[in-house]
Amino acid sequence: MVFKNTNHLEILNLRNLYTNRYTIPLFLKGRTKDLESDDLYKPLKEHRSDNLGNKLSKSWEHELQVSAKKNKNPSLLRASLNVFGWEIVLQGFVLLILEFGCRCIQPIFLGGL
Repeated sequence: MVFKNTNHLEILNLRNLYTNRYTIPLFLKGRTKDLESDDLYKPLKEHRSDNLGNKLSKSWEHELQVSAKKNKNPSLLRASLNVFGWEIVLQGFVLLILEFGCRCIQPIFLGGL
């Protein structure tokens, strides 16, 4: 697949990133016509499958070596957590805060009905 458009996340400021304003032109184009693969943005370098595959492969090789030394079965979960662990923890923490905030505010809004 050939991507002609550069990814806006590479050149964004924080305000546009958190408001998702960079997606508006794509949505407007999608309203007027069907989107083609040429309309899509290039993936970020850290989201490309070859980069992620290489990281996971290195982590799996390390997991195989460690499990052989400890005489244990290798775990794909441990290898995946080595690659994606902090990202998952950070996203989970953000979701925890958002969910907690929504759950605390919800009775206040429902009480006003």
